[in-house]
Amino acid sequence: MKRVAWIGAALLSLALLQPGSKPRLVIIGDSTVRNGAGDGRDGQWGWGDQIARYFDTTRITIVNRAIGGRSSRTFITEGRWKSARESLRPGDFVLVQFGHNDGGAINDTTRARGSLRGAGEDSVVIDNLLTRQRETVRSFGAYLRVYARETRERGATPVFLSPVARNRSREGRGGRVDRSGDSYAGWTREVALSEGVPFIDLNELSAAALDEIIARAGQDVVDSLYFHADRTHTLLAGARLNARLVAEAIRGLEGCALAGYLLDRSRAPDAPADDTHFNAYGAHAVARCVIEGFRQNGLTGILQFERPFPGVFDPARPGDPRDFSLPPSPRVAPTRLPGN
Repeated sequence: MKRVAWIGAALLSLALLQPGSKPRLVIIGDSTVRNGAGDGRDGQWGWGDQIARYFDTTRITIVNRAIGGRSSRTFITEGRWKSARESLRPGDFVLVQFGHNDGGAINDTTRARGSLRGAGEDSVVIDNLLTRQRETVRSFGAYLRVYARETRERGATPVFLSPVARNRSREGRGGRVDRSGDSYAGWTREVALSEGVPFIDLNELSAAALDEIIARAGQDVVDSLYFHADRTHTLLAGARLNARLVAEAIRGLEGCALAGYLLDRSRAPDAPADDTHFNAYGAHAVARCVIEGFRQNGLTGILQFERPFPGVFDPARPGDPRDFSLPPSPRVAPTRLPGN
């Protein structure tokens, strides 16, 4: 019997050494975390599909189980959390971000996905018009507690994130981006504190980042580069911005082992950015600024060689980068010369 037990223990140890036994980061949430199939269709991406760029994936596996249209309630009632929970192993991590869809109708024939408002333990029994089942609908906070407690029961570590900010402002176009500190972001924080769950205020982080971009480059840049026209779902640049914010926030979580799986900042995808050198679009915009400078200073001699360019150039609104294309340069060798 002892020999059998020893062999079993040895086999278990070998299993733990297999590549597949490395810890996993499981992400659950809505379409702001994973949009559609996570393939960028229609140009829309969730931050969960960009977060792997910041982790050492030779040491941790990233699994994005978020799905569009779901709330903290329906992710559970549809059995999606059960599937994710049962896959968890000791040492895994779970990032949880809900709130965007929790304000929907509690009972209707289309989605019936809303949760009760607040961080308490309120509940109501309904005859669900969509599923035709009797259901006890709980508060947003109560559902978050389910995720926290059941994650820990599996030996994994939960991390809560407040819902990423939308591209909206009650102050009007170009105004301070709206926060939800008095609702879903605040309730997420409250439950995280009461349950001792690491918390990332992605709502505030993303809103502050958008405020900075708007102040520096204008609302048009945020509208065209970072967000879909619905002002909720992000384009690739917006998803990558949010992923970077999440990664940096994880790095700062006190006592959270997940930070140990992040790439060193020197190896992170943003590391080459030096805030100095331009891409093709930036170089083109600066070149047009130079031409405008020639014009304003009356340097007509050099302007006689200017090649006509459609439209009037406004440095404050240089145009939508998606409309920019760089034609092949004539009489230029494609071979890169030595040097920087």
